Amino acid sequence: MNRVFIPEPRQFDEAAAKKYGAVVPLVPKEYKLGLEPDRIKSLMARSLLVFEDDDYLLLDGPNTHCAVAGSVLSTIRNSFNLLMWNSLSHDYLCREINFDDIPKINMEIVSSRRIFVVNNVHDIKADGDMMMIALTDGNDPNILNPDKAKEAMIKILANSGPEDHLLLAGAKIHNLLASSIMSRMHGKVNYMIWDLNRKEWVKRTCIFTVESLQRLSST
Repeated sequence: MNRVFIPEPRQFDEAAAKKYGAVVPLVPKEYKLGLEPDRIKSLMARSLLVFEDDDYLLLDGPNTHCAVAGSVLSTIRNSFNLLMWNSLSHDYLCREINFDDIPKINMEIVSSRRIFVVNNVHDIKADGDMMMIALTDGNDPNILNPDKAKEAMIKILANSGPEDHLLLAGAKIHNLLASSIMSRMHGKVNYMIWDLNRKEWVKRTCIFTVESLQRLSST
């Protein structure tokens, strides 16, 4: 039976989602792990390692959860199916996204310290010593066409380095795409996540390799 994996169920339409398969939550809402991508990855690994061609990832939950789920899947698979909510049709759109065209790491870039950001980022006081580079604008025409959005991001992220950061803010699909590209290129992502209590950005590094995911799934 087809399955619909959800990073963290919050606002999804259960009836609409069930048309695609059995709903499988990856992280319970009550866990409150938005600042802990490593723990999110640990909870998701066992389920996502059995993700099959006719399964779906439904984008719901915080940006950190969606980004980590995309990175786990892009580490172990060349493509997967996304379910994205379309507010016009009040239903989910199914989109397949392919990651076999992600470039390999540029070994000449080893010490860069830049912050890549997606759309709708208003507070840019993340780190005064780091250059900020936008991956999209606030009106991305490809937001419902993730393969097209991915192609545009690759042109920018092709020159990213393993010490660069990804600031999580804006649209879930953009964060998922950027995280998936960077994890596939570098085997890790250096996230910047907004800490609502401290009112500041915190840095967290998360490793994405097949071996690390397999170890998590066996524990």
